[in-house]
Amino acid sequence: MSMSSRKAIVITALISLSSLIFSQFQMLGYSADAKLNISQCEIKDKTLFYEGNFSDKGPVTVMARKKDNHSDIRYMRIITPNEDGGFANNIRFYDEEISADFFEMEVLFQADEDEPAVSFDLPYFNYTKKSESIKEMLESNQGILEFMMSDEDLIKIYNNMGVILDLYDKQDSDIKNKINISANKYKSSVTTENVVEIANGSIYAVLAGKANAAELKKLIYEFDIESKDVLIKKNAVANTERFSNLSDEDQEWIASNVYANKPQEGFSDYDEFYKAIRKSMFLRFANTTHYMELKELILSNADILDNEMNQLKNETNISVLDAAMADVRRQATKTNFEDTEIFIKAVNDALTKAKSETGKGNGSGSGGGSGGGGGSKTGIQITMPSAAADNSIAENNKDYIFKDLTGYDWAADAIKELTAKGIVNGISDELFEPGRNITREEFVTLICRAFNFGTSKEGVAFNDVNAEDWFAPYVYRAVEMGIVYGISDSEFGAGMNITREDMAAIVYRVIEKTGVNISDEVESFADESDISDYAKYPIKVLSGNNIISGVGGNMFEPKKNARRAEAAVIIYRCVERYS
Repeated sequence: MSMSSRKAIVITALISLSSLIFSQFQMLGYSADAKLNISQCEIKDKTLFYEGNFSDKGPVTVMARKKDNHSDIRYMRIITPNEDGGFANNIRFYDEEISADFFEMEVLFQADEDEPAVSFDLPYFNYTKKSESIKEMLESNQGILEFMMSDEDLIKIYNNMGVILDLYDKQDSDIKNKINISANKYKSSVTTENVVEIANGSIYAVLAGKANAAELKKLIYEFDIESKDVLIKKNAVANTERFSNLSDEDQEWIASNVYANKPQEGFSDYDEFYKAIRKSMFLRFANTTHYMELKELILSNADILDNEMNQLKNETNISVLDAAMADVRRQATKTNFEDTEIFIKAVNDALTKAKSETGKGNGSGSGGGSGGGGGSKTGIQITMPSAAADNSIAENNKDYIFKDLTGYDWAADAIKELTAKGIVNGISDELFEPGRNITREEFVTLICRAFNFGTSKEGVAFNDVNAEDWFAPYVYRAVEMGIVYGISDSEFGAGMNITREDMAAIVYRVIEKTGVNISDEVESFADESDISDYAKYPIKVLSGNNIISGVGGNMFEPKKNARRAEAAVIIYRCVERYS
């Protein structure tokens, strides 16, 4: 049987089935039967989105077809609602038409043959029609938004593509003119792929120019969702943060900073607006991130800083980098950086200062002692302990008290002792943030420094560990000693929070390396089956020797992320007994 014959049979079967199932479909916006309710039904750029609820929880038949040709079925499916009766889906239409096509798509929902169906009429067009429209736009003398609003069908097409024409149409003639001037800067480069970004971006950029800080927060959020993803790279491994995923507090700070630094005449185009948001996002992270992650944050976002950051890029001395980044971090703790130019100057000045002071003190640079960095987004600030340093630091910090250890009585002594010895620090003079997670590279660095294992200049080639990373020498050394392994042959797992079972496994290997005999007493947990094989014995032994503890209820929760407080306690116990 030929392909065309089989296709004809399938089409005939679909038509027959649709006639049987949908014989009683009526043109209703909503079902007369309240048991079936459709809360969303729309087509955006060839994708059908629908969501609804059927209280009887039975099957619901969904069909999309050409309104003026019921035999032209574009989608049909029988779906089963979840336990609450809800259902949702999004379906991409794949058109094969060579000629431009634009028509009304009829989308129908049928749950009970004895009741009328829910029916929606939605505009639909194929890729050829979209391309044809873009070509007409480029050939016209009208502005981008003016062209989109010039015809009823064009309004439907560009609304369908995702352009926020309703918001544009609400503006007065002066604002509309500014939006068109802004958008028309990009007219010669408009394509089917970027037309929505250009149109929406121009609308939001012009509106942002006259918005206050509170209005800006909403506009930036919508710009991120509707126009262009607003991202900041946390490091070179493309670990990113997006504006719309940040906390409300972070979004408010960023919006206020954009407002404070925006041009008096407003944003000239959406690229300028986009860059302004990213600069403010960068400053928010620069003010709060761990000092050991600061170099990566800066160099990964040099494109928005209008500076190559060559002084930072070319510095390879770890002591200098630690000291300089810690210095910048302390400045951020005292007074948040609110301008990128001031921040860049602070970085360069700190590097110059650290270079001149390298070799002074206890050999770890100005950032190596107890004041080595004020803040941390994750992890623990760590310094290389030494006999000479311990005495002076302990003398200065013997009464060191953090104000946020309430509820962490079990860790308070360990945190205070390690702080007094200069092994760990809080994020400020008063805060330790014991509940924050610690990453794999931070814990490995802490181990290497606490036990004076030293560093290595090169090691296993992990894709996520670059030689210039602050933690690379410690990861190389730990892998070299057999203390830690990657999450695969090619990935170390940099940036990932360390789990409780991995922390236990590393600590057990460290104790083995010290050559100290550890008691063979063991303790088992009720969730032992959840513990990975490589960590089962280490957890039993460490628990039996009171090095590591469960979380209560005879549970260990091996896959749970380890926190700063837990890391401090386990390091303290090991240093006290086995160093």
